[in-house]
Amino acid sequence: MHSTGWLRLVGYYAHGFKYGFYPAITKDQVFLWARPHGKNDVASSDSVGRPNNADWTSDYLWALLFSKGSGTFTLTSGSNSQTFGVVAGVNKFKMAQSVGEVGAKLVRDSTTVFNFIPSGFTFTHSPTTYNFNAYVAFYP
Repeated sequence: MHSTGWLRLVGYYAHGFKYGFYPAITKDQVFLWARPHGKNDVASSDSVGRPNNADWTSDYLWALLFSKGSGTFTLTSGSNSQTFGVVAGVNKFKMAQSVGEVGAKLVRDSTTVFNFIPSGFTFTHSPTTYNFNAYVAFYP
């Protein structure tokens, strides 16, 4: 699990803070984040135990799409899939997680811009240890 995607994402917002305006979006990019298992799941081999306040979180897959133009965006988590309309700019989405791989697809003018399925980014209800950290993936 890693969260290096946050480093790429923060640059956009740091620019806005420093200069008082956000930079133009010149390429399509997506950032996905979620935890690897449900908040109520029981870890089979965790010697530390469930973290305090673990129930404060929600079982969602989140996506932030920097889009150069309008189109449709499909977010997938296991058997759950949801399609959204997007506009040029920053678009934020969430959907309930389901067991399996996660992915994101952007289509513009009937052409697939990207179909991103991050390697090793899966959701399960059978964790061996508790992990309430977010896995962050980004493309490109």
